[in-house]
Amino acid sequence: MRIAYYIVGLILLSSVENCSEGPVNGGGTPQLFPLHVGNYWEYQVQHFNPAGVIHDSMTMTQRIVRDTNIDGQIFYAVTHYIARPTSDTLWVFNGSDGFYGNTEPTVLFSELLYKYPTSQNDLSISGLDTFRVISLLQNEDSPSGRFSCIDYQELVRSSLGPGYENDYLSPGIGIIKIETGTINGLEYRATIRATLSQFKLY
Repeated sequence: MRIAYYIVGLILLSSVENCSEGPVNGGGTPQLFPLHVGNYWEYQVQHFNPAGVIHDSMTMTQRIVRDTNIDGQIFYAVTHYIARPTSDTLWVFNGSDGFYGNTEPTVLFSELLYKYPTSQNDLSISGLDTFRVISLLQNEDSPSGRFSCIDYQELVRSSLGPGYENDYLSPGIGIIKIETGTINGLEYRATIRATLSQFKLY
């Protein structure tokens, strides 16, 4: 799952939708992820029990700690902190067709994590995962404010049954919220939610 790149140690990383049929593109607009050494994003991560009650929470921070140039492509190293730095580092870059990442700074084996530019109902494949753009203008509230987001959705299966992962990204800011949940009949219940609490961009 793509979320494994972002929320280390977790199975991851309700506003009214306003839909648009036109593409969101990078021409004259911010890149999907603002990449610069020193940038960081802090998230409040909540775990829910089967009754929908929060039973655990923690703070997780992503920080860009360095960059490197490999064959003309600049890669940025993102390190994760949960109380202390983890050993996992993701090397990322903004490509012409989206946001890429890999555990090593190499273009050849980097995976397309988020397609961008994108349009409503766009499908993209990353490894064994298929993602669909649900909304281009989803308003999401967080302790850092309200952001207009692209909603990337993946159908997932876990020991709890089928469900969804929704990744809400605001171009020029990054990940605002990620939520996974299960479907029981017609009822959806969140299992994990990570929400942006503060960030700093250079």
